[in-house]
Amino acid sequence: GMLWVCSFQVINECTYANKSMGWSEAALECDCSEEWDPASATNKACGEDSDCINRATKMECVDDCSCGADCQNQRFTKKAWAKVTVFKTEKKGFGLRADVDLKPNDFIFEYLGEVIGEPAFRKRMRQYDQEGIKHFYFMSLNSGEFIDATKKGNLGRFCNHSCNPNSYVDKWVVGEKLRMGIFAERHIKAGEELQLHIDQ
Repeated sequence: GMLWVCSFQVINECTYANKSMGWSEAALECDCSEEWDPASATNKACGEDSDCINRATKMECVDDCSCGADCQNQRFTKKAWAKVTVFKTEKKGFGLRADVDLKPNDFIFEYLGEVIGEPAFRKRMRQYDQEGIKHFYFMSLNSGEFIDATKKGNLGRFCNHSCNPNSYVDKWVVGEKLRMGIFAERHIKAGEELQLHIDQ
């Protein structure tokens, strides 16, 4: 059943304790132009194999780029998340499973939560401990800034850590904010559990 959701609120973008949190220099306009591929009926501009300077520097292209409306480097903006399912694992509580085959560096999911500063982070650690919460979902975003997905987040938080990982976490600049994404490290088959590096 879906009972496990009651203490957890699903959000579809990060919330920020204050406006300056998660700030970064915005991307420049890239030199790419629309690159229509008849075979796959897609615009290849700024894709995985392109020379897009933004993509190379982990910045998403902005809306008015010359790369066209179907620019392949706006995955966070367009919430181009892969199809995944939360399931009950044998040992680690809930986990996340890929419902589709994934290629290396495919964007799987954004890691969403509440972006907070260090004092709030320390306070929450103590508070969650007192509430008897066993699993914390903190990711370091910037120096002294953390994404807390313990009580508010999205399915990305259910991705377990493992010593045999198939996914990685990466920071991307979207607009003027740093955002955190989960990406495929290798080919992943539909039905496989998504697992991150232990050291996150």
